[in-house]
Amino acid sequence: QVEPDVAIGNAMISMYMGCGDLIEAGRIFKKLRYRDAISWGLMISIHAQVGDGQLAIQCFNEMRQHGIKPNDMVFSKLFSSCSHIGEGKEGKQQLNVMNERQPLGPSKKHLTCMLELLGCIGDLEAAKNVLQTMPFTPNIINWMSVLTGCKRHGNVELGQHCLHQINQLDPHFPSRNLAAQTCT
Repeated sequence: QVEPDVAIGNAMISMYMGCGDLIEAGRIFKKLRYRDAISWGLMISIHAQVGDGQLAIQCFNEMRQHGIKPNDMVFSKLFSSCSHIGEGKEGKQQLNVMNERQPLGPSKKHLTCMLELLGCIGDLEAAKNVLQTMPFTPNIINWMSVLTGCKRHGNVELGQHCLHQINQLDPHFPSRNLAAQTCT
């Protein structure tokens, strides 16, 4: 059997993931002689899909041990995995790593994933801090991530603030039902 090169291997892993055959995707990954950030990011996604966030984090750490620098996609997958398992401490730690190693810092997508994570685990003060220190103006998705966390964890005051910000950004946003569900 011919060993696939990294580009073909990544395409095969992605194909098997798309078909739901995560076991075969994992087999292809293990056969690769060289694994790049895309290969590792796909494996992090696989672990997240099956709900094994700890393996996703382990895979991320192993990737770094092999000297592969995480790219934007890898960080996004990691933050998403941390969010799915409620692993806020790990997510925040990796955001700090990203801030230290990436010259431009986290992207909008990364910060959005982080807000979702912080809202999910109920660290709403940290989420509020992220909103206040973002290098760009928070958008509706950012505010909605925190609003959802407020609903889940019963923070009416911050929830009302989020709702106000959403209405400022888009007065026609269908948020009337959200107000009734979140802020009462």
